[in-house]
Amino acid sequence: MVLALHTLSICFGTGLNVWIFSKMFPKKENWCWKEILCEVILGILFLLIILQIFVKNMSTAVKGVFFFAWISGILFYRYGVENNKKGNKYAAVLNSVILYLEFGLSAGLLMWNAWTSYISVPAIMLGNIFMPFFLFRYFQCSWFQGYLWTLLYEATVEIIKGTYMVYIGGVESRTILEVNVSGRLQTVDAVVFGFVIYAAIGALVCYFKLCPILKKALCEHKRFILLLALTECYLLDFFTDLGKDGFDSGDIVQVLIITIIVVVALLMLVVGMFKRSVEAEKRLLDVRNDAVEQQYVELRRAYEQNRCLIHDEKHRMQYIEECLAHRDIERASAFLREYREKLQANARRAWTGLPTLDFIINMKSRRMEELAIAFRLSAEVDSVPFSDADLVVLLGNLFDNAMEAAQRCPMGQRSIELQMKSANAMFLLIMENTSASAPSQKKGRFLTSKAEKENHGWGIESIRHIVQKYGGEIDFSYDASKFRVWIMVGCTDGENPEMAFKETSAK
Repeated sequence: MVLALHTLSICFGTGLNVWIFSKMFPKKENWCWKEILCEVILGILFLLIILQIFVKNMSTAVKGVFFFAWISGILFYRYGVENNKKGNKYAAVLNSVILYLEFGLSAGLLMWNAWTSYISVPAIMLGNIFMPFFLFRYFQCSWFQGYLWTLLYEATVEIIKGTYMVYIGGVESRTILEVNVSGRLQTVDAVVFGFVIYAAIGALVCYFKLCPILKKALCEHKRFILLLALTECYLLDFFTDLGKDGFDSGDIVQVLIITIIVVVALLMLVVGMFKRSVEAEKRLLDVRNDAVEQQYVELRRAYEQNRCLIHDEKHRMQYIEECLAHRDIERASAFLREYREKLQANARRAWTGLPTLDFIINMKSRRMEELAIAFRLSAEVDSVPFSDADLVVLLGNLFDNAMEAAQRCPMGQRSIELQMKSANAMFLLIMENTSASAPSQKKGRFLTSKAEKENHGWGIESIRHIVQKYGGEIDFSYDASKFRVWIMVGCTDGENPEMAFKETSAK
């Protein structure tokens, strides 16, 4: 009964670990050599532990054959079956079987480890060894992000379980060895306590919608997360040192206070990050609203211009009729030439065939003319992967940032170049502008040169947000005289974006 509940608890906790991570990082659809190497390492870890611990009587030669066959099977499947899975109706089923098999092996070995030692600091420090490889294998993350998440998740769970261990040791007057090893603390109460911990973590993640915040922390604050998790591991080691000669009531109070401090600190950290996330979303929404408002103003201006043109059209027609009535062909021709030149001057400066795209480019090109900024456009697009609203915000911010930088340059040195290409499901955008100086950066974020820094500098963040929303990639390169941004949407994982686009365009 207890063993079954213990197994179910570990499977539930491991599944919760993977589920939360899946909400942070999307599933990996394509493979490269790193993922295959990762799966080989995961297979080796499984095999070594199984052979060395559970199959001790097998001879070295048989183990070697088994080991060779295991690794060869993984490589054959990935290079032979996985690379030719198109049209293979069994590939998806086999992939699912392998997924659940690897998860089952990971959970099973973690269950065995937890049964032998209720709290195991070395196992936590190793990131429970299987999970980082498993997470990197199946999700679009780095191995280190998988390790950090597993380390933080397990250390937080174990420090709460450690409080229960110290409490039982103090109440029953037992040493750390008497309560921590060989399943002596795997009682029904202890297993239920574990279920409560996992349920509380799941509820917090769902209620506060923490997955985007946790992803941001794993992407931008790796050192802080590592320090926090290592601190928890140190405290766990302190718990075990307390119980070498047994626990007393003072130890229980001390450990309880430490645990409360750690939990409160974690909650404060989560609330703080949640608050900053809400503020960031508000600022991004303000940027979006400003772009839409600017578009509305331009639409209103265009409407007023066209209304005036329509209103004046009858007077022009009357003038031409008067000229023709008096057979003054020369004056009518001169009037029509002048009118045509005026229409051409006010006509759209760019034509891509996509109305929203044309509207934004022509709106911004008129502003660039006022600022004496030379503008060059190269557009080979039949569609864009963004909604009209997102396209307005994306291009609006790109143009505004480029114009702001270019207008600081001397007259004659101001220029902006926009290139756009689409091929099949891939879209490439490159914008380059002249600049008087290289931009400043802090923690991967470009700093604004405007006086009110808190209210500015969010244009680039808005651009990043939109590109990430559509699963794209964005990169910046610059020096003292040029700033260049390229955006790629539709690039397959593991490929060089620009090379992938050239190969797709050539087909």
